[in-house]
Amino acid sequence: MAKGKPRCFVIAPIGDAGSPIREHSDFVLHGLIEEALPDFAVMRSDKFGKPEMITTQIFQALHECELAVADLTFLNPNVFYELAIRHMVGKPVVVLASVGTSIPFDNAPVNTIFFNHHNWESLKAATAALRAAADEAMKPGYKVSNPVTAALGELRMAQSGDSKEQMLAGVMARLSALESEFKSLESSYRVQNLTADLFAQPPPYKPPPTYRNALESYRTGPPLQSWLSSQGVDSPTVSTPDDKSTGSKASQSEPPKQKRAD
Repeated sequence: MAKGKPRCFVIAPIGDAGSPIREHSDFVLHGLIEEALPDFAVMRSDKFGKPEMITTQIFQALHECELAVADLTFLNPNVFYELAIRHMVGKPVVVLASVGTSIPFDNAPVNTIFFNHHNWESLKAATAALRAAADEAMKPGYKVSNPVTAALGELRMAQSGDSKEQMLAGVMARLSALESEFKSLESSYRVQNLTADLFAQPPPYKPPPTYRNALESYRTGPPLQSWLSSQGVDSPTVSTPDDKSTGSKASQSEPPKQKRAD
């Protein structure tokens, strides 16, 4: 391994020479990681010597390198295996992924730098974000946080004989539960908004202008009977409860009386 500069081990799918995976990994290595980290000695496992010792060299790099960068694009099992080892070691690691990659549940809380290698602005933004993350990780006193360190910390507090630490462990567990509830509510809220947006869309069928005008006139104009009369329609006379209670027949049309022939 190179000495002098801080070392950065790249956790990435390798693939066969000339394959789409290898082309992707080479692009990320040379076009993003090396551009973002010129002050680091960047290395990837396929560049190690002695192929028969490559597994040992990978473990050594994961354990000793000051920084690691993991590319989760393709969701490669070996990448997640090496990432888990790095998490257990408790040393800094920055996670990258192509836009559209669905990060698995256990790694979803980890900050991920997404990039689109077909978009120059996206690459520039990802390069800057990686550089900033590396600078932060190299600061004295930087505290590593990942799913493993978080879980181990909660276990230590829960098993501690210190009542304050046990209380803190309970608070942390409750916060974790609240976070899950919040995510569930957030998801429900998004569904409700989507439903509202769908129903807010105008219907595909629009009545002819004459119908719309008539309906609008009825909504803002005179009562129904007047409106019907203006349309040339005889309005029916409807009896009211008062008419029925008093026995009035004013609401009913009486036939004309016929004169008796003498």
